[in-house]
Formats: sequence, C-alpha cells, structure tokens
Amino acid sequence: MKRLLIAAGFLFFITVLVFAFRWPVPEIALRSTFAVAELGQNLRGLQFDNQDGGVQAISDGELLFHASGRSLPGNFPVPDGSMVALAHPRDILSVYTGIEQSLDEQLSGPVFEGDILGYSKPGVPLKLFVFDRKAGLFINPLALLPQMADTRAPQLRALSLRLGGADIAADKAKAIAQGQYQLILDALDLLPVPAQALPFSIRLLLNGVERQRLVFDSIKAEKGSLVFPSMLNSQPAAVFTAEGFLNLGTYIFASGSTLVSISLQDYFGNRIERSWTVTVP
Repeated sequence: MKRLLIAAGFLFFITVLVFAFRWPVPEIALRSTFAVAELGQNLRGLQFDNQDGGVQAISDGELLFHASGRSLPGNFPVPDGSMVALAHPRDILSVYTGIEQSLDEQLSGPVFEGDILGYSKPGVPLKLFVFDRKAGLFINPLALLPQMADTRAPQLRALSLRLGGADIAADKAKAIAQGQYQLILDALDLLPVPAQALPFSIRLLLNGVERQRLVFDSIKAEKGSLVFPSMLNSQPAAVFTAEGFLNLGTYIFASGSTLVSISLQDYFGNRIERSWTVTVP
C-alpha cells in the first residue's frame, strides 16, 4: 500500500488503505494492466490469461450482482459473457468478468477473501476492475494488490515533438522552427511477469519547471471520454495517440534552447530520468 504515496493528494485512495487485497488468480497470469490499449480501448482494470483456473475474491465483501449470458433484460450487454460484482466498505466495488461459472444462484450475502467466485472461461480473458462509487472512478488494481519483486526501471523508448503530423525525435531537435509542438512519449514498464504495462507515473519538466504530470492511479469516464484526474495541467483531447503513444500536451518552443526532461516511475519506486536540449535558431 505504500506505493500509493506516489500519488499523494488523491483522497479517494484513503478509502482503500484499510483493506487487505489479494490477487484473484496467480500474478503470473497477468497480461495487460491499467490504461493499456486493448482492442481500441484503454483498459480500466487488469486482464489475465488464467486458462480455466479458479477466480478468488480479492477481499471480504457482499455479493452485489452476478450474471451470465450475452445480455441482461433490456438488452444491456454482459461484459465478456459473465460478471460478478462485490461491494466492499467505503463504496468500493470489485468487478470480475469472463468467468465460466458464477456464484450459485441461491448464494447471497457475505463473500470472504479467497472465496472461489467461478472459473475462467476458455478463450476469454479474465478481467478485474476496482471502482470507487463515491468518487465515480476506476482505481488501478495493480497499485492495491500485493507487490511483486521488481528492480527494473521503466523503459523510455522515445520522445518526439509533433507538428502538423510530422514527428521530430527529441534527440535530433537541434534546429527546429518556432511553434507549438505536441510532446509524444513512447514508454513502458517491465514487470516481472509477461504483461503489457505503462509506467505508474510520468513527469514532464521544461527548463526545470514541472509542466505535466500523469499518474495512472485512476480513470474517470465523462461524456464518452476517459479522464485522468491526476493530470497536472489540462488534459489533451486525446491522451493516447492512434499509435498508442502518450500525448503529454502542446507547448510553445520559441527562439533559444529548452531543456526537456522526462521522469518515469513504476509501481515499485524504480525510476528513470532523461533530458534533451531542443533548440530554435
């Protein structure tokens, strides 16, 4: 739980600090993490390849809802063909989709940490979502589950300046035209399991002044768009580009040199920092 201190100031996390969470399946089954693009959408939870293994409740709670089949009355779709929702204290929900056998129809009331909720459906990924009903936020489950041993820093693959559809690599921006450029970041986190992951936190500094910060602690859906409440400055219209890279916003580069610095940190405190000098003649 100490990892949440990275995102100090986000009060909704206080609501979950009093609980003990466990992995719903072995952590080695993790395949995709919070905010990673999956089939054109950014994941609001975790995705697992659990084959046909059992799925356990991550914490004590009350059975709120469970369903299987393609749709509910009124033709509302059932995600991945089945779902189980548990209510926990402080208006926290855990939601599990892609379960072959849900809880028995007659079963209701309390569910305890480690109880088997069902079994993963063959060929269907298991997904776990944690939702704060009071704040209206999807919370990143990976920041709440038991910590994996990891000593590797995130990978900063590339930073580019984008103007009019053309990209200039930051390490080659030695004589660019004055203008407003989007800063496009290609970065990932190397987990100790074979899963796609983004760094937990990203900071952008221009000449030593923090101009953008993004922490993948939560996502909020507003008017059909995903909002990242932790962003320091105004969120770009699209945080993720069509290529799946991160759009850190648009900034003016005027005559002279600008020191552009990026700092990445993962869920376990491993950090990498890198800087480039961008010059406008």
